[in-house]
Amino acid sequence: MSSNTLSAVLEKQIRRLCLNDFPCGNGSWVSFSFGSQRKSKDSAEGPGTEETDALLDLLSCPHSPWGHEESWSPQAAALRQLAVLTPERLHADFIYKYFTTFHIVDKDVSIIDDGLLKFSKLEELVLTANKISEIPVKNLPNTLKGNPFTLVSSFPGFTVDSLPQLCFLDALLISSEERRRFRGLAEMSDLIANRASVTVSVGTMRGIPNPLMSVDQNAPGFPVVTYSYFITYKFLVMYISHLCLWCLPQCPIKSGSTKDKKKKSVPELVQDAPIKRILGSVHVPLQSLLRGSQKVDTLCDFGALHQESEMEAADVHKDNSVCIHPDPVTVELSVELEKWRSVSEAHQVS
Repeated sequence: MSSNTLSAVLEKQIRRLCLNDFPCGNGSWVSFSFGSQRKSKDSAEGPGTEETDALLDLLSCPHSPWGHEESWSPQAAALRQLAVLTPERLHADFIYKYFTTFHIVDKDVSIIDDGLLKFSKLEELVLTANKISEIPVKNLPNTLKGNPFTLVSSFPGFTVDSLPQLCFLDALLISSEERRRFRGLAEMSDLIANRASVTVSVGTMRGIPNPLMSVDQNAPGFPVVTYSYFITYKFLVMYISHLCLWCLPQCPIKSGSTKDKKKKSVPELVQDAPIKRILGSVHVPLQSLLRGSQKVDTLCDFGALHQESEMEAADVHKDNSVCIHPDPVTVELSVELEKWRSVSEAHQVS
């Protein structure tokens, strides 16, 4: 296997962890007691053995000759600690599944080979400053969480113009027309920002219960209850939008009385604080934005909503053999990424 393949570089980095060498592994330097368990600090030790805490200190001490540069993966340091605490667990399959993040920077990697598939739990892969000309999708683990750079306004134009030898991007062939439109974008580095601009639009909302339909005409004028409905949203992990439908009923307006200078009773209206209640929530997946799509249009279905007065009215109709099927509450939602589709659009921003 050529040394410029990604899997070869990863295997080399793992070997450099020295998981079977002092102070890791099950060597003669390890103190054992009955049942192959590590000895406590008070236990007698044989010559040349070390306590577990001392072995761990040798891994983490800044001036220790057994310390390693482990910025290429956050899991590297934890794996070395496991090699001290429970070395019997560190078989090859366990190690491959343990890694979730790789930062392989400036290692002359030119080929992403199928050896990467052995890391079946990999979620983040950074390959900055290498010599990669092709990214075969079939060699990427399915667990990868796609690149957040795809959300910024300069993608994919900046990538296309920065990598003139790149033939495919997001499994799609880069056309000569795309290269022409994005030519010169790589030189506008002062406009490249590590943030995304998103426009969220809430469209028509249907199915909201109408309180006036169930008002008893013979009911007294007080107390008065009014209802307000509104939509909120927030972005959660994995680029999922959380959409909530709220009901804001204004509590009854109480009537009191005061006396003016002429001893006449004057009615006074007192409004209680509103009570906010969540009527429903939905999750809207936005992963397609990471795969190159610029817009997500969806119809959020909250199901049928009922108010107490409507429930009572439904019971009355049930006695008369009339069945009521309220319409579900739906909300139109649109999430759009703002991206530059040409160099001229980027110049307009500047």
